[in-house]
Amino acid sequence: MSDQGLYDATKVVIADAIAVEFGASVDLLFSLDPSAPPQQRETVQNHLNELAAQFTAPVTNRIVEAEDQSAGLIDVTSESDLLIISAGTDGFKGALFGRPADRIVEGVDCTAIMVRAGETEVGLIRRFLENRVF
Repeated sequence: MSDQGLYDATKVVIADAIAVEFGASVDLLFSLDPSAPPQQRETVQNHLNELAAQFTAPVTNRIVEAEDQSAGLIDVTSESDLLIISAGTDGFKGALFGRPADRIVEGVDCTAIMVRAGETEVGLIRRFLENRVF
């Protein structure tokens, strides 16, 4: 699992279920800029440790240091069999300029599952566009 933000419960449940079913392990990854302050690193590491305790499957966790955080995550997942990542909710800016999750999924050589957690009911305009355009 990798992400540019904090983990959500849906992603954790999915990753654990798949790992348990296939006898695999989970790597929790979080990318930070190399210039991130020590307090931020400690907060992230504590969060990763708390998440690891929620898994049934074996878990490792680490902070990936990279100026280009998407590229850093792509590099460290090169040996992975499966990537689970949040779909991201960058709105119009993300749609226009690209979302980090999209860049990561396009850059890895493994199967990727994008999880859209916490999505609420689809709005009227979106339903209209999906029904008419797609």
